[in-house]
Amino acid sequence: MENLSINELRIGNYISPLGIGITKVEGFCIWDNIIQSDNFAERELKEFQPIPLTEEWLLKFGFEKYTNNEFSFETKDFEISFLNGGLKLLCGEYAENPISLNNQKYVHQLQNLYFALTGTELTLNK
Repeated sequence: MENLSINELRIGNYISPLGIGITKVEGFCIWDNIIQSDNFAERELKEFQPIPLTEEWLLKFGFEKYTNNEFSFETKDFEISFLNGGLKLLCGEYAENPISLNNQKYVHQLQNLYFALTGTELTLNK
């Protein structure tokens, strides 16, 4: 599993403390590589791991399952598909030629992509 970089995290991202459980980033100190999270006061960045994108997480974020390995999330402006472990972005004139985002394989990366596209947070379904 890859190490997290403080530069790729945003407040609200989900990460895993010590590879066990889930926590949400509530703040950080870039100079000291310290993460403040909702269920841990402060810990060093090296004590956290990224959360792999799984079927469970995609469904929690509102993706619809179409086949055993294809999921899709659609808005009025774009569609994000997850197929065979890779994300594809389809929007506007690029709908016929999706943009492949194969290096996006963690929950916080999907959250950041969604925020970059919409300016709003990707929320978990209740």
